Amino acid sequence: MKKTSFEREVDENIKEMDYVAGKMLWRIVIIIVIISALSGVIWVVSKRTSVEVERKTFKESTAYNEGAAQFLTKSYREYNQTDDPAEKQAVCEYVALRYPNLNTEHIEDKTLRDFYILCISGGPSASGGSGGN
Repeated sequence: MKKTSFEREVDENIKEMDYVAGKMLWRIVIIIVIISALSGVIWVVSKRTSVEVERKTFKESTAYNEGAAQFLTKSYREYNQTDDPAEKQAVCEYVALRYPNLNTEHIEDKTLRDFYILCISGGPSASGGSGGN
């Protein structure tokens, strides 16, 4: 049975629509993948920013600064109770390790502030003195 021109035209139109639909489907899939990837990146960046804001807020909190002041007081007492330069250096290194970026504006006691600055700058061996005695 021979196809009429109408049947051939319909067959060609269907083939063209299948081709176009296939191309469109792949483009839609690609667009969905790109949008998903961008959404993931945006989520990660916003989460990281949120965590950083929370961390900064905590570091500015009274509890954090009071804890740091108590730690510095205890460390300063230990520092002054020893005569061994190696122990003094160890105390300073521990202070610098525990609070490497403490905001000195929040340390009200000048003695503790100076002690913290001594520790951050490398301890008594770096300053050439006993740093507080």
